[in-house]
Amino acid sequence: MKIKQLISRIMLLGAGSLILAACNDFLDELPDNRTELDTPDKINRLLVSAYPSRSFTRMCEIASDNCDDMGANNPNTSLLLEHNSYWMDMNEAENDSNKNTWQAYYSAIAAANTALEAIEKQGTPKEVLPAKAEALLCRAYSHFCLTMLYCLPYHPEKSGEYLGVPYMEAPETTLNPVYHRDNLKEVYEKIDRDIEEALPLVSDANYAVPKYHFNRSAAYAFATRFNLYYLKWEKVVEYASEVLGSAPSTVMRDWAAVKQLAWDGSVRTLDYISVGHSFNLLMIPMVTGNGSLFNAWSNSGARFTHNYRVAKRETYRAKRPMGGPWDRWKDNCIEKVYQHPPFIWQDNDVNKIYMPKWPNQWEVTDPVTGVGIGRSTMVAFTTNETVLSRAEAYVHLKEYDKAVADLNAWIGSFYLVGQNGIESLTRERIAEVYGDPSSDRYIAEYTALLKFATHNDYLHFFSFPGDNGAGYQGWKGDYEFTFMSLSPAFDEIILRGIKTGNRIRMTPLSGQYTPESYLETIRSSQLAITETEFKVMANGEQIGTLTRPNATLTTNFRQYAASKVWSFRYSYRQQAFDDYGRPKVDEHGKPVYETVEANDPVSVIYLPDGIMQFYAPYTFRGELFGLPNQTVQTFKWQLGPTSASDCYVCTDSFLDIKLVP
Repeated sequence: MKIKQLISRIMLLGAGSLILAACNDFLDELPDNRTELDTPDKINRLLVSAYPSRSFTRMCEIASDNCDDMGANNPNTSLLLEHNSYWMDMNEAENDSNKNTWQAYYSAIAAANTALEAIEKQGTPKEVLPAKAEALLCRAYSHFCLTMLYCLPYHPEKSGEYLGVPYMEAPETTLNPVYHRDNLKEVYEKIDRDIEEALPLVSDANYAVPKYHFNRSAAYAFATRFNLYYLKWEKVVEYASEVLGSAPSTVMRDWAAVKQLAWDGSVRTLDYISVGHSFNLLMIPMVTGNGSLFNAWSNSGARFTHNYRVAKRETYRAKRPMGGPWDRWKDNCIEKVYQHPPFIWQDNDVNKIYMPKWPNQWEVTDPVTGVGIGRSTMVAFTTNETVLSRAEAYVHLKEYDKAVADLNAWIGSFYLVGQNGIESLTRERIAEVYGDPSSDRYIAEYTALLKFATHNDYLHFFSFPGDNGAGYQGWKGDYEFTFMSLSPAFDEIILRGIKTGNRIRMTPLSGQYTPESYLETIRSSQLAITETEFKVMANGEQIGTLTRPNATLTTNFRQYAASKVWSFRYSYRQQAFDDYGRPKVDEHGKPVYETVEANDPVSVIYLPDGIMQFYAPYTFRGELFGLPNQTVQTFKWQLGPTSASDCYVCTDSFLDIKLVP
């Protein structure tokens, strides 16, 4: 028995020694199981994660006027797309959601900061300088993209007042940290600092496939774009010239060559992102559904899309300064204009027009069910964009001949210059297109514009996109207007809507009002009248009614619109007609009359001093008290001896016409 106890104790001691040894081995391990970044190769491999896996592209494109709303009955949609299109809060958990995009940019920034910290710990040896440049550029790029999504545009005098985004300059090491949101001026200064520090250090020799990293051309293309937003025109020219060389037209995208490929969306989108093309400067693989959304061979997202209406008004079928046929569907105008025509799909639920730019690189994660992840590759920088940036900078620097030369380099890549009336641009031609109404080249839509460039809920709802239940034409409003005429006395300006041709008449504001006080007066005038039905009285006798579906509500756009459209109902006599359309007469040859019910919609506007006015004068049908062609337009709210006798009184009629609650 003692021998057995001794053996048991020896075994326990041995086991304890093994456990303690194992514990010591475990405690000798670093608690963080991430790779220790102690070699240039490990740092370079980490920097693959310093490029964002999401993009601003979808949010910006769907929210812009590049996309139209095909109608609420279109089944090819999602809640995320609807919220995106109408500038609503996007809380849906999809790959391209607002939350995932924000997180993707900051995850990329975290990887860049981790690499920069490791480089600094190594003493920044010469062999890691290209990696440092890449990390700085990646950090700057993601912060810049965030400012485009979540900040106002840069303004030299006001950016210190604008909110920026948190600029992360070190890896996060604390739990639940509190971030400081810099102002936009500070953010731009830090982006500029990172870019300027990185540019001299960039080296293409550091990469096996440079086009998937911030190679030298991509770095200078990014510097070009950033400085365009930063309004540093000289730097735009300097950095773009590093990318474009002395002959920009020779490094533009070769759309004519793409046209020779198989007419297959997959083939041409993969060619678009090819690393073999000199005009592609940086490609970024992404987790995104853009490959099925932004094409014309998938019905995905077809409710909110670039369609024929947008193409006709703004893009492929619109008039263009360089000439050529436009909006001629049956004449194949697109084939006669472009080096590579867009893909087009039109049927009942799908109306898409897109160039092949986003491949659908679906990754199957379950071969049995076909479940997978939507992936695609974004061409983040191209020579074509860079030359347009330099052209814009040249315009600001008033170097117009150089600007025209850059525009022609881009035009030659995309258009069939020299064919079907398409010509290169000249300064003289541009002047005619934009400023000479007597010229055949003049395009009124391109002349001076009144444009509401910042978001306004009312304008967005009533102009574009929109759906009033009658298809994708929306409410037929506008937010871009062409100046058509100015009266000799400078007291009237006439404008025309770019999209729908709506006419606006502008007159000077009375000196007693500021714009703010005038709008508040109008608002009060609308809200003061809560009635939805009035009796129409003429010379003390009720002749009809004026009704609307609801009172004015400023919190619901559809009800707001409905409150401004009234129904005018009354009876009148008119001569009857027989089945052949001939006026009826009795046996004495006198006209035979019949009573007809009028039910006419009339839209109203509200003015100060309790005035309600029809948009256009309304002429009664038939006769009123034996008087034909009686017209009304303007009504003023008049207070009676008691509140029960308050009513609208017509101020422009021969008869005593009132609208009585």
